[in-house]
Amino acid sequence: MLQAFSLLFPILYFMLPLLSVSTASSNVYVQCSQLNFTSMTPYESNVNSLFASLVDSASLYNFNKFETSPQSDAVYGLFQCRGDLSSPNCKDCVANSISQLKTACPMSKGGEIQLDGCFVKYDDTSFFGGQNKMEIVRWRI
Repeated sequence: MLQAFSLLFPILYFMLPLLSVSTASSNVYVQCSQLNFTSMTPYESNVNSLFASLVDSASLYNFNKFETSPQSDAVYGLFQCRGDLSSPNCKDCVANSISQLKTACPMSKGGEIQLDGCFVKYDDTSFFGGQNKMEIVRWRI
């Protein structure tokens, strides 16, 4: 039995980083705004620019926020990665989140997604510094 464990241990030790990367992209929840934008408008261009900025920044930081302008078509967004994710894994998680948001909320003016490894949110109104009052789970006692 000890020989079997000692043969498996190096394999298990090698696989641990792979397990944490794969679970970092597991979907926890996604929510889309009920308000939609029109295709081929400045707002859509700003959303795409915001998404590119979020992914690019995730290769350097575990958290960042952005605001596009002009104010009439402004888009606000942020991402936050789990503290134990490396920069490449954070970038992959944010890119995966945005890909899932584009599928789940294709024309929404706002949306948010929580994966095991990161959180991404965007909206047409600023939420920076404000309290998030969204109720995700309600427990009855």
